[in-house]
Order: sequence, then C-alpha cells, then structure tokens
Amino acid sequence: PGGNHFMETFLPPTLSAGRHEEPERALVSGIQSIRALGNFGMFSPTLLPEEVLSDHPERIRSLIVEGANPLISYSDTKRWREAFDRLDLLVVIDPAFTESARMADYILPVPVGYEKWEIAQFPKRHPQIDVQLRPPVVPARGQSLPEAEIYMRILEAMGRVEPPPEELDSIAEPGTPESRTEWMSKALELVAGPALRGIDAETQVISWAYRTIGRRMPAPSLVAIWALCHANANGRRDDVLRVLGQHWGDRPVSELGEELFRLVLENPGGVEIARLNPDDNLAAHIGYADGRVRLSPEAMMGELERAIDEAPAGDDGEFPLILGNGLRTRWTANTIQRSPDWRKGRGPHCMLTINPEDAKRLGIADGQNVRLSTSRGSAELPAAVDVKMRPGHVAMPNGFGMQYDTDGVTETLGVNMNELTDTRDRDPFTGCPHHRHVRCKVEPAAQAA
Repeated sequence: PGGNHFMETFLPPTLSAGRHEEPERALVSGIQSIRALGNFGMFSPTLLPEEVLSDHPERIRSLIVEGANPLISYSDTKRWREAFDRLDLLVVIDPAFTESARMADYILPVPVGYEKWEIAQFPKRHPQIDVQLRPPVVPARGQSLPEAEIYMRILEAMGRVEPPPEELDSIAEPGTPESRTEWMSKALELVAGPALRGIDAETQVISWAYRTIGRRMPAPSLVAIWALCHANANGRRDDVLRVLGQHWGDRPVSELGEELFRLVLENPGGVEIARLNPDDNLAAHIGYADGRVRLSPEAMMGELERAIDEAPAGDDGEFPLILGNGLRTRWTANTIQRSPDWRKGRGPHCMLTINPEDAKRLGIADGQNVRLSTSRGSAELPAAVDVKMRPGHVAMPNGFGMQYDTDGVTETLGVNMNELTDTRDRDPFTGCPHHRHVRCKVEPAAQAA
C-alpha cells in the first residue's frame, strides 16, 4: 500500500464495462489495439501505412492529421509518403505548414498556443491533481479556428448532431452557475428525442452546451473544462473534499463542480482541485474483480522464453552497428519548431554520436561528415565523438529534416531519422518501432562517395 503510484490527471479514470472484451485488431497485421490513454483502443502509427496501402475493401481511405507530422515523427517516411499518395482525402489541422501539410488536400489552420485557451493534461504532482488553464495572450490571426470549432462544424455538417432547442439557449442566457445547473437538467430531458433518432446522446448534449453555454463563456471550448470539473465533483467527491474542505460535504455535486470551475478560471497559474488517497492508489486502478494484477499474459510467455533462451544477435555483417534514434540533445524539441533560428550555441546541431573506439577503427574524426546507412536508405551528417556512447552503438537526434521558408526559399536543416527506419522493424505485440535498435553501418563520407 502506498508503493504504487498511478499518476492521475484532470480527467478522472473510469473502468470501462467492455475492458475485458476482445480488442479491435488492425486489418493487415492483426495487432490488437491498446487502451493507452483512455477507454478507447489505440494503435501504433507504425501500422497505419500498411492499413492504407492494403487492398482490403475496408482499408483506410482518408485521414485527418491534427497537431501531428507523420512524415517527420513516425517510422519509415518513405512508406508514409506512399500511403499519403494512395489516400482519397488527406486533411491536416495545424498552425504550421508541415511536411505532411504539403501533401494534404485541405489544410485547416488553427491558432498557436499563445492565441487560444490551452490546458495540459500531464500530471504534475502526486497525490495532488493540479489544473492549469492558460488564457490567450494575443489575438488569433487570419481565418484560423480553434480545433473544437472545426470539429463542431464537421459534426453539424455531417448531421451527427442537431441544433440546440431555443429553450436551452434561453436557459443558458444568464451565464451563471444556477442557469448552467438548470440547463443540464433540461438538456438531459430533451436529449431523449435526438437519441431516438439515432444520435449519440452524450455527443448531442456536449454540442448543445458548446453552442449555448459556451457562448456565455470567454471561449466556447471552455465547456469541456466545465464538464470535467463536474466529472471530478461526481467521480472524485472524496478527493475534491480533501481540497475544498469537509464543510462542502453537504453541498450537491453541481455546486462542487461549479466551485472547481471557478477556481480553475481564476487561477491561470494553476490550482489543486483534488487530492488522491495514496493508500488505495493501486487497488483503485485494478480492473479485475479479484483485485489481482496480471503479470504473465499468455501471449507474452512464449516470447519471454525465446528471449531468455536465445543469445543476443551479433554483427550481421552488412550493418554491424546499432543505431539509437531519438537522442535527446539541447538542440531538439521534438517537432514543435519549424525555423532553426532558436537553436543557439556551437554545433553541429544534428549529428551522429559515436564512441571513440569505433571512430578510430572507422577512420572518423570529430566533426567529420559521415555516411549513415540502413536497409531503408543513407544520409550524410557530421560525427560527434563522445566517450559516453557505448562501443558498437551510434545515436542521432529526432526532430530534424524539417522544411522551413526563408525569404521565399525552402530549406532543410539536418537529417530526418525516419528516412532511415522501416515500418516492419517493430514489436510484434504493439507495432511500436524499434527506434533504439536499428541496424546500420557508418563510413567516412568521402570513402562512401
């Protein structure tokens, strides 16, 4: 007790009724989905290109890419380009003109973080549940729209939700905690109609709230924060009372939720809204009725035995070194930066780190350009000889190889590591790529030429 910490966020965890059901599986590989970030199945993006390039009648034919850049971030850029070319429709939602956006049929621009309300779901402390809702500091430019507005318009255009009844809009008009409580009671009554017409009730209520209650807030998207505050009041009542005080114990859930919403809005620097009980943290997160953790899933046992019995793979001849992709350096920030102007200090910024013994054996000097080759391609970049790198291993950073415009000229800085990776080189259970173990060879650039 108290020794297992499951870091929780603003979104209260729930045990899905279908958590023990057979998971959805990818059509081509048969790899199962995993509930990684919520009660819905997720797949490794490494699986997606083959799902697009398949001839299966239910293959993926269209994509919405939001706040992501597959051509830089995901393994095997060449394969992703093929997949994008095969799609019937590619829509990119992003504030930047990314490599993926350059291949899109439609680009929907959104404000950057300084131009809209933003919230991060990363846990900050334990057992405290902290929330920091950040208001915009500058107005949005041009015709950009927040992501919530884009998706709401798509839902409405598809007929997946109905317009809000005038009655709900009238109830929401005062914009007070009391009016919101009355609104929710009426919305739950009125949603029975759309539900009978085949519309998802939860989606309908949220869309009504966005178009009515949201109009009386600083931004309609804050309806999501309001709803999460009420979810915490309802699902974490004891945890919330540890923060608000036991004198709130007799108040209805609606008042607790509204108080949390007030605290979040009035504290842009962050505020604690709940405090977990660390003594029952493990038990609260086990979804099996017997309260036991499954440490030996059947699918894994054979693979574990194979790994124990087999000797580590040695030098394969053609590619004798092991490349670790995604090296963290002071000059990388994933793919959130487009222009390299922010990178200061002595370079090289995008380099191949190599052990002194390997460098001497290969005739490579610090700062010298080398050719790095894998089964998927080759690239040139400078070497950085570093005693901290293990012999037989080399490493390069992620987040490079992005295109940016300077005075109307498109330039590229550094090497995109995923031009050298292969979607087939992956874990058989999850499809996650072996980015830290890519077979490669390194030679001086002049020698390679």
